[in-house]
Amino acid sequence: MPSARAAAGCRPGTRQDLNDATIAQQVQGIVVQMQGDLGTDRLAESEVQHVLEERLTQAGISADVEQIEQLSRQIVSGSAPTDVDEGEPGTSSSL
Repeated sequence: MPSARAAAGCRPGTRQDLNDATIAQQVQGIVVQMQGDLGTDRLAESEVQHVLEERLTQAGISADVEQIEQLSRQIVSGSAPTDVDEGEPGTSSSL
């Protein structure tokens, strides 16, 4: 006898597809995390470019020298987008 989920037309399996981030979202997440690390002194400004390259490599994201330099400047300047469109699912502009 099929389960209630199967009878309702639900497919078994993971819901990974709901959590898949685009490369841009992954990069933005790395930038925001590194800004937090920099802001709490867990990361020295002199290490930003090296650590960024490592984190992008670990995430399987390739970037050229110009992109690394641009992202490094963004991390150090604290200029990551903070609008809702760049936020996590479920965020809203009302606090």
